Amino acid sequence: KIEDMLLDVGADSKEELLEMGINLGDSIVPKVDFQVMKNDKKLLAKAWDNRYGCLIAIEALEALKDTDLDCDLYIGANVQEEVGLRGAKASAHMIDPDIAFVVDCSPANDMLGKKDDLGKIGEGTLLRLFDRTMILAPTMRDFLLETAKDSDVKYQYYHSPGGTDAGSIHVANNGVPTAVVGICSRYIHTANSIINYEDYFHAHTLLTSLIKKVNTETIDKIRG
Repeated sequence: KIEDMLLDVGADSKEELLEMGINLGDSIVPKVDFQVMKNDKKLLAKAWDNRYGCLIAIEALEALKDTDLDCDLYIGANVQEEVGLRGAKASAHMIDPDIAFVVDCSPANDMLGKKDDLGKIGEGTLLRLFDRTMILAPTMRDFLLETAKDSDVKYQYYHSPGGTDAGSIHVANNGVPTAVVGICSRYIHTANSIINYEDYFHAHTLLTSLIKKVNTETIDKIRG
């Protein structure tokens, strides 16, 4: 457990610790190098949750930079999702979006060999139906399914006992139609987690295709 862990940096006193430049509130992170594994579809690194989100957000901007969109596109990285969706609350209030796509990484449940377990790496992007913070609106589900089919995107259904920034965004202001475009990762929240790069590309295709379809008519239809 965290309270049982001790990090010895070689100091003999608080004064010596401060002289090293270490102070209360400093962050400590594992040193883990990114690796392409023997099966080169598998990528190992720390913090895929949510380096995945930062990566796909940046690459969505790159993919759409020369595209004329029927919407104003805002892309950002929210802070402190794991401790209360705090950044999502602030950004949703600041931007006041008409629609939102949250990009997040979720736990894979494919290591016990159970056929019915949801979340298998290599089975495509996640179509997240519900979790403890949000239930996907049927009209948004239909929009996701239609877009995935049109764009030849491989997807898998998913639900989770956890949550994402969507939990705050969808109830922000006057309510925001929201969906999660995610992938799953083995050993999430550990220093060594694994994703499948094909899942990433399916998620990337779905996200950019969804954004291209956003206009007033689409939003009105999803809102019902």
